[in-house]
Amino acid sequence: MDELLAHCGFDSAFEMIKFYLDELELDDLLSELIADDQSGLVKDICEEIAKEHFDWIDRDKIQAERDDAQLQAWKDRGL
Repeated sequence: MDELLAHCGFDSAFEMIKFYLDELELDDLLSELIADDQSGLVKDICEEIAKEHFDWIDRDKIQAERDDAQLQAWKDRGL
């Protein structure tokens, strides 16, 4: 990929795509990438937006952390 980008005069795929795709094509690309995301990045971004703008908290995560702490305390007492 680096060779291809260098041949075309670009340092990154982002630069090349941004230069040659119009706004509608970029919107379509973003929509496809969001729909196909398997990395969890989209979820992380949405959680950050929800926290910042909607005062959202992940109650499941908080409960899981509390459960883990209780389990660890129980294990520590048993040793």
